[in-house]
Amino acid sequence: MISRKRILGFAIGKMLRQDGWAEKYDPKNQFHVNQYDYTSCKDYLSALREKWQDYEDPECELEEYVNVNNYSNYDDYAYDVDVYRTRLDVDCQIN
Repeated sequence: MISRKRILGFAIGKMLRQDGWAEKYDPKNQFHVNQYDYTSCKDYLSALREKWQDYEDPECELEEYVNVNNYSNYDDYAYDVDVYRTRLDVDCQIN
């Protein structure tokens, strides 16, 4: 039989790992994705990426230029979206 102390230790360890995901990928908690709703870092990051895309490129206009799945950092993704949006705006004004 597993002791309560061991179960509690496991639960605390799991929560600390989940807190680590949030600290690494969304330290300011600006996208309000609850890390405790996910059993793996991969699932948590996938949910965050959906939020990033909804925020930066809601109509998926730049999806073929900037693939959100290639990023593990919001700031890098937002920067690249901005760069490509600027490039496309310039190209449209020239043509």
